[in-house]
Amino acid sequence: MNEQQAAISETSPTDGAASPSPSSNGRGYLRAAEAAALLHVSPKTISRWAREGKLGHVVTLGGHRRFSRADIETLAERMVMQQEG
Repeated sequence: MNEQQAAISETSPTDGAASPSPSSNGRGYLRAAEAAALLHVSPKTISRWAREGKLGHVVTLGGHRRFSRADIETLAERMVMQQEG
């Protein structure tokens, strides 16, 4: 298991059953591409981590995954700390 995988396994995944309200999508949730940009990985990696249960997410009524901005920012900080230390 590499450092990124270790950081991901420490996050608490959600079951994906909840749907964010349209008003909360403005700042609280990110699309896969936005989360990928913050974590410096590809959007496909984000989708794979979510599918594998390694990254918590909610599913919109349209079937799209959304990721908590706070969770992604926390994970990004952890990944940076592991790379430095």
